[in-house]
Amino acid sequence: RTVESELSVTGQTAVANLEAADRLARAAEADRPGSEGVVNVTVEADLPSRVAGRSYRIDVDSDAVVVRTDRPDVRIEIPHAATRSVSETTVRGGPIRVSYTVADGDSGPELLEVTER
Repeated sequence: RTVESELSVTGQTAVANLEAADRLARAAEADRPGSEGVVNVTVEADLPSRVAGRSYRIDVDSDAVVVRTDRPDVRIEIPHAATRSVSETTVRGGPIRVSYTVADGDSGPELLEVTER
């Protein structure tokens, strides 16, 4: 239960930071006159490197954040409400960075990306 509880708190924190980056990206884009200029948003979260003394992984996709350990085999899925597309990725538990960048005239995908830091 301790592992589940700590993973749940850590997952909620990751989701809160992903959603914060999403809100900031939307606000920054709304302030871009005529879609000119660069939008660069970065949110950093100091998540613990271990939960209940165990390492863990964070899986992120367009619908949810999943935090999991292998021993014991525990998986907690927390849906998020980000409206920007989210790059599907897996990172080790610990400090993370959520970033979003759109360059002036960039026609590439506009993605929120979660990386280790």
